[in-house]
Amino acid sequence: MIPVEAHLFLNHIPVIGLLFGVVFLVIGVVRDSPFATRAGLHTFVAVGVIGIAVDASGLVAANILADAQWLDPKAVGTHRFAGILTLVLLVALAGSSGSVLLSLRHRPTCSRAVTRALLGLATIALGAALWTAYLGGQLRHTELSGIADRTWLVSGTLEDRPAA
Repeated sequence: MIPVEAHLFLNHIPVIGLLFGVVFLVIGVVRDSPFATRAGLHTFVAVGVIGIAVDASGLVAANILADAQWLDPKAVGTHRFAGILTLVLLVALAGSSGSVLLSLRHRPTCSRAVTRALLGLATIALGAALWTAYLGGQLRHTELSGIADRTWLVSGTLEDRPAA
C-alpha cells in the first residue's frame, strides 16, 4: 500500500505549489519585482519535478487497486486522463520556467510578455490540477460526485436517508 499512500500524500503538492507560484508571479508582474518572478519560476520547476512523482505513484496506485470492488474503473480512467493532461502542462511549465531562469543568468529581467505567457500557462495548469484533484477526491469520497438521491436533505427526516 506504500505507493497508494505516497500518491495520496504527494498529490497535494502540485496544487499548493502552483497556487504559490502563481501568487509569486502575480506579485512579480504587479510590483515589477524580479525576485518574486524568480521565486515563482523556481516554484514551477519544483512542481514540475514533483508532478512526475505524483503521476508515477498514481499509475502504480491504480494498478494496485485495479481489483478493488469499491473503485469505479470509469472514474479511475477519467482521473488518469486528467492526471496525464496535468502532467503534460506541469512539464511544459517547468521546462519553460527553467529556460527563462537560464536566460536570466545573462539578463537581469525577462520581458513582460514572457512573464504573462507563463502566468497564463500556470493558471491553466492550476485549473487542470484542481480538476484532477477533484476527480481523485470523487474516487473515495462519493459525496463529491453530485446529488444522486438526496431527497432526505429536503424532507429533513433522517429516516429517509439512504444507508451508508
